Amino acid sequence: MTARVVPSVIAAFLLVACPTVRAGVAVAGPDGGARRDTLTFRRIASFTRVTALAAAPRGGLLVADASEGRVFRVDTSGVRTGIAAHGDRLAPSWLDPTNGLVLLVADPASGAVLRFAADGRFLESRPVGPGGTGTGTRFDRSGVSIRSSDSGRPVAVVETEDGGMLVADAASGTVLRYDRRHRLLRQVPAPDAPGDRLAPLALARDGGGVWVLDAAMPRILVLDAVLGETRSIRFAPGVEPVSMVAGEDTVWVLARDRVLRFGLDGALEAEFAWPGPDRPVAIAASAGRLYIATRDGLFVGPSPGGGR
Repeated sequence: MTARVVPSVIAAFLLVACPTVRAGVAVAGPDGGARRDTLTFRRIASFTRVTALAAAPRGGLLVADASEGRVFRVDTSGVRTGIAAHGDRLAPSWLDPTNGLVLLVADPASGAVLRFAADGRFLESRPVGPGGTGTGTRFDRSGVSIRSSDSGRPVAVVETEDGGMLVADAASGTVLRYDRRHRLLRQVPAPDAPGDRLAPLALARDGGGVWVLDAAMPRILVLDAVLGETRSIRFAPGVEPVSMVAGEDTVWVLARDRVLRFGLDGALEAEFAWPGPDRPVAIAASAGRLYIATRDGLFVGPSPGGGR
């Protein structure tokens, strides 16, 4: 199967080429100055129920298939090898291969971030609580989670430069920053902050800061190194964000029916329609290639100007 990706209407996505900031919100412009390119994707592997995708630092991809409760390593030709499993319920929503030595797995079902060695050996679980307490989940001897009512629901995780973690917790609607000992340093929004919580879908690091894909608005919330808000980039009505990934100087946003490429300044650079018919669930970028996973397949295509 080959999926041809054609340019969609740029005006449907309201962003300005050089966003101005008014109360932290990037104000929309007429066309975003985006390039109009055409991409072609081809299927390289088949799965049953993909829930997460990431590019491995040393080449290839990591794919989580919840139907098998396992994370697979997939080479660029589509050959796959199972490398990580824990109990019989592993259904990750996010994979962060860090520097290639440790794999972080956000596991909403257990309410914890799981750590694996590069060869797939389970190392430990780090529970996430809705108030940032991290006390909600334990595992029995077989590795099956025992999830209590105060467990969090981590949907994305990225390692910080100091060995800690940033965790998007859907249960509390916040982004949590932990140090390397799993002590909570900050929670955004704060527990007593007024206003609505986030509905986080994905995290993408850009140097010292982090981009948060938030389905509540929907929008991209850009935070600095200490999780202070620097700007908010809102999507137009009808855009349904799904996931996000950072390239070397680019952030790719995957929506239900399109793929969007942003510069690190928040400007929309290009937009492409995803023809389907299958709904995309995850995205990764590596070595000049863009990878998109649907529920049952993995596709590869070029990533002009945005790969790494």
